[in-house]
Amino acid sequence: MGELVEISDELVEDARAAVRVLIRSIAGQIEFWAKLGKLIEPLLQNNRVLAMQMNGGDRPLSQLLAEVEINTRFNKGSSGQSEESQT
Repeated sequence: MGELVEISDELVEDARAAVRVLIRSIAGQIEFWAKLGKLIEPLLQNNRVLAMQMNGGDRPLSQLLAEVEINTRFNKGSSGQSEESQT
């Protein structure tokens, strides 16, 4: 049986944003992230973890998704072509 743990509202909101496009529950998404982190943590060197944190590794997913959306819109608008027509 699972154990109740407190997690930040920010993490819950990030999971809520992720499950809109994935087929998981909010709890399932957070569990997936935890398992993924558990698997890759031994592969990361301490200096890489520090660099990731300093370069936005701890920013909320919702903020990162918004930046990607803005950059995608900007890139499409500035090139004058859609991504489909460039391929």
